[in-house]
Amino acid sequence: VGAFYGSAFQGSRTQLLFTATELNAAGIFAGNITGLRVNVISGTPSGLQGFTIRMASTAATSISGSFAAPAFTTVYPAFNYVPVLGTNTHVFTTPFVWNGTSNVIVEYCFTNAAAGTTSLVNTWSATAFGSAVYYGANSATPACTIATVSNSNTVRPNISFVSSVAPTAVSWSDGVGTVGTTNPL
Repeated sequence: VGAFYGSAFQGSRTQLLFTATELNAAGIFAGNITGLRVNVISGTPSGLQGFTIRMASTAATSISGSFAAPAFTTVYPAFNYVPVLGTNTHVFTTPFVWNGTSNVIVEYCFTNAAAGTTSLVNTWSATAFGSAVYYGANSATPACTIATVSNSNTVRPNISFVSSVAPTAVSWSDGVGTVGTTNPL
């Protein structure tokens, strides 16, 4: 699996699987996921044409060997995007409505006019399950339509999700009576 914004190929299609348990542990709960962030730690960024992000709920607990085909929501439609070193934030044009219990697949793809020469470096995490499938193409075929998987893996680039759902308000006390209520965000 290549870097999140890997542009060494003319086109790329990647799917990443995140479990509901992982999302809940990261503070993401049922409701709207409104964006995602990707940290690029090194490399020379180059532009990605038609960069698209789609998301879907799934019962799958592992992905490998083929692309998953649930009902995807296009959350970030075909923008030309030039990643930067540091944090890249993608604010979704359409929020992804997550039920809080299903696992989630994030798919991203792009198709450039010509193959790139660079690849960026992201941080990665190992998983105990098949968490990434990938295809890199050196053709003008729109990468989002490619059905062939060239690689699968149990490591995936780290991304963080942006949610519009705030954690529940917390009441606190001094031991005598309630002193106040605050929202931790």
